[in-house]
Amino acid sequence: MFFSRFAAALAALVFALLAAGPFAARADAPTLEDTLDGVRRLEALAEDWAGEHAGSDPVELTVNYLCGARYDDPLWSLVLGGENQEFNGWAEQTDASLAPLRSLENVTLPTGETVDFLHLVAAAGAGYGYGMPQIVCTWGGDCVQLAAPARGMSQDAAACYEALSASFAAADGAGYFPLSDWLADLDGVALGQRLLGGEALSDAMEGYYAALAEAADPAAARSEAFVALQFGGADTGDAEAFRAQVWDTFFTDAGVQLYLLANEYAGVNDEGQTAINADMQPPLEAACMLVVNRLAAVLAALWRMRR
Repeated sequence: MFFSRFAAALAALVFALLAAGPFAARADAPTLEDTLDGVRRLEALAEDWAGEHAGSDPVELTVNYLCGARYDDPLWSLVLGGENQEFNGWAEQTDASLAPLRSLENVTLPTGETVDFLHLVAAAGAGYGYGMPQIVCTWGGDCVQLAAPARGMSQDAAACYEALSASFAAADGAGYFPLSDWLADLDGVALGQRLLGGEALSDAMEGYYAALAEAADPAAARSEAFVALQFGGADTGDAEAFRAQVWDTFFTDAGVQLYLLANEYAGVNDEGQTAINADMQPPLEAACMLVVNRLAAVLAALWRMRR
């Protein structure tokens, strides 16, 4: 009974974390620089609050304030402990200009791309809250979301791959796994590690994106950092080995397994192990293959440049 309740709770949380949705990027997306001005004011208030309230964490206060309106679900507490309504009220009373941050969608990065800002903050906060990059709250959960509409479409992973490819990392913001989510997932893993290293959210974002903007190939630098953190610097040039590693990392994640079980995309076999349903196996393999091929293609260009 506990397992069922926890699985359902985690599933609802993941749906909230992945609620970025298939919306087109807005042309008037504010810049990251302008957005961080507000985040810094919020962080200063969080520091003041934590100084007066023992046990409060400024990073948790900041992340929960930003994400709480979109992810309006008590299950967010599974990641960071939930919103502190008393702090939120005090912060907005002190600085009413902070309120629009809670409904912010896309922001324009120094690299020229747009990223779903609150999805990015949620991904970074998940890594900080769990103490490690959490696959179900970043790329793993998005892969499940991408695969779900293709459930039962075909027993051939290659056919599912073709069907899903147009929705994967689409620059126009369309589909169930748009580019704005892909960037939030990759960058969120890196930012979560910076938060664990003691940086404030604004400093982590400023430093990370400044380095990306200075890189000869920002996409490659981003992908290289992600592969190092998530897959231990795997050799993406070895297609078969990298494919196996990505799938293993995806499927052995406890959060991913609970997500699959809670949504009846998987069951439990006679050995008590999670077994993916036959109608979900091919689309899930296809979704992970899209991750594999994108990372491999981007990093292949980087290695050619370094030779």
